[in-house]
Amino acid sequence: HILRTFDTADIEVDATVFALGLISNPSALLINDLLEMAKYKPSKPIMYALSNIVKRFYKVERKTIPEIHSVAEFMASQLGDCTGVKDHTFMTLRVIGNMAPAVIPVSPALRTAVIQCVKEPAASQIVQQAAIQVYRQIPVPDETRDVFMQVLLDNSNPVQERIAAYLIIMKDPQPSELTQLINVLSSEPDQQFRSFVISHITNILSSTESETEALRQKIQDALQGNEIGPTMDPIKFSRNYKIGSVQGNMIFEGVSYLPKEVMLEMTLRAFGFEIDMMEIGITGEKFEPTIEALFGENGFFPDTALKTMYFVSENMPEGVSEILENAIPALKRNRMKRETSNNLVSEVRQNLEKMVNELKTAPSPEAMVYLKLLGNELGYLRTNDIVDMAFSASTLIDKMPKMFPHEILKSLMTSPDNTISAHYIFMDNQFFLPTVTGVPLRIALSGTFTPGFKGGLQIARDMSTVTFMPFGGIEFVTQVGSYIPEYVNSGLEMHTNFFHESGVKAKVSMGRDHVKLTIPAPSTPTKLIQMTNSFVAVIGSNVKMLPPVVKDTVELNKCTPSFIGMKYCSALQYTDAFSHETAPYFPLTGDSKFVVELHPTGEVTEYTSTVTYELLKEGDEGRQKVDVLKFILKAEGAAPTEAQLVMKYNREKNVITADVQIPDIDVEVGIRLGVIDGNTQAKELIPS
Repeated sequence: HILRTFDTADIEVDATVFALGLISNPSALLINDLLEMAKYKPSKPIMYALSNIVKRFYKVERKTIPEIHSVAEFMASQLGDCTGVKDHTFMTLRVIGNMAPAVIPVSPALRTAVIQCVKEPAASQIVQQAAIQVYRQIPVPDETRDVFMQVLLDNSNPVQERIAAYLIIMKDPQPSELTQLINVLSSEPDQQFRSFVISHITNILSSTESETEALRQKIQDALQGNEIGPTMDPIKFSRNYKIGSVQGNMIFEGVSYLPKEVMLEMTLRAFGFEIDMMEIGITGEKFEPTIEALFGENGFFPDTALKTMYFVSENMPEGVSEILENAIPALKRNRMKRETSNNLVSEVRQNLEKMVNELKTAPSPEAMVYLKLLGNELGYLRTNDIVDMAFSASTLIDKMPKMFPHEILKSLMTSPDNTISAHYIFMDNQFFLPTVTGVPLRIALSGTFTPGFKGGLQIARDMSTVTFMPFGGIEFVTQVGSYIPEYVNSGLEMHTNFFHESGVKAKVSMGRDHVKLTIPAPSTPTKLIQMTNSFVAVIGSNVKMLPPVVKDTVELNKCTPSFIGMKYCSALQYTDAFSHETAPYFPLTGDSKFVVELHPTGEVTEYTSTVTYELLKEGDEGRQKVDVLKFILKAEGAAPTEAQLVMKYNREKNVITADVQIPDIDVEVGIRLGVIDGNTQAKELIPS
């Protein structure tokens, strides 16, 4: 309810609701709240947050509730007849597809609306394709399979739509559908569609995974011993790729040399579980004129570069010109162009004007990129979103130098000894109460946040030094007393402080095959947290410390080992007035303090982390190339300690091995992973 009081244009609302969509254990109440927010502001972040919450709830509970039915009805109302605003309809279909297992089965109205989007001739291509892809995660009902088959077999449809419908059907194809598809494939006029289907079926038939065994048998029965056909040139024709647990699609259209759609997904199969790790997709169109104007045969960059070389060749000594002509035969050709290179600046200006004119008349390119992590679609970006982000980033970059004086920025980049802090008053409240004396009693509460850091950066060729010590404090000041401006100001003040300070001073050295990070061990205690509470009396402009009511002070100190070279210490100090009946309650009894610190033990002088890379040749005659990556952690001092992780990758066998060794505590663990035909096999080796 509070978020609905904000302006609909505020991005804070989108950010807050999207963060709520990441909650791991959603409830029916949260679904209802996000649904109300989506009705109030159906923006992309809010709609995706709602879909992810519904999907996560259904995945855990495996049941439909009235709130999910309400979400499905709302989504159906947002679709309408799919002839509305293209961007909003597309976004709604993507959101529905993300939570399809939960909402599609419970709402006949939503199923009808989605199929209507597939069949609606007035709907745009991206809307129809998004409607088809709603069924990626769910089975296709028998009554709607004919719709997808019609899209698949109609060669007048765009190739992306046909491939989307094909992939939906191929999740669980009927024998009659496979027979019909294979019969028309030999006479298919669209070579892009034909190439994709052949590569996809070939990958299925060559797979040895148990999950595709039934599908392989169906395809073999439909082929009746015949070959599906040879795969085509992957650089020019659409294709389905499958390498181990990674598969992807690259879809071309017509004779375009740029793909219209690229998709890559990775699935982890291990220990009997299957996890959708990641999926990323990119679609684009109308990029060819732009690429041609920039990099084509007569484009800006090739033509300008060639004329620049002509100019250089003509203005060099004869011997140098001969060397250039021998190295670049194009300089001997195109004599006509060579004669026009006398005025290089004029030629470059003309090329630039030509490029700008061509880009103005060319259709605006459109692109879309989406990302899924662990089965949840986080959203997508279209061309206008990317342009807006680029504009915001450029504006921020332009303003950043103006936010800090030039001298400060220069000092940060050249010296590690700097201190920068800021003060932010986040609370300043007060109110007055009447008293018998007639002098009002003021009660005030203020809060100040002070972040900052000490350090900087010093870059050298052989060794770079980075010092970064962030600190932050929050102070609350409570005042109780009489206050009349210019006449009376007296009372009590309680100062409550929370302070944190930590930091690291590191040196980085780099070589041809290694990177080394050195962190000197702290020589003084590091304050992780310090809380203090103190009282003062204010009389006019004078401030006096108030002594505690009683003298019984309690001090507790305790230190325990934390990690090598450091120990964790805590200290507590307060006034114990429990035995005095007339004493006030804590914290009004007097000053108190609680501190948590890290203390160096003196056993370690510095910590180092080294990463090295080496290429080895193993096997017969060194034919097997093995990449070796080592991570070495050391604590230098009187009793040095070392931990080592060695990772090896055998390019020939596709085998990764990892060994962890910590000699001082007698730990040695090895893991060997190999990828064979898409099945991940893991073996754990623990030496006795």
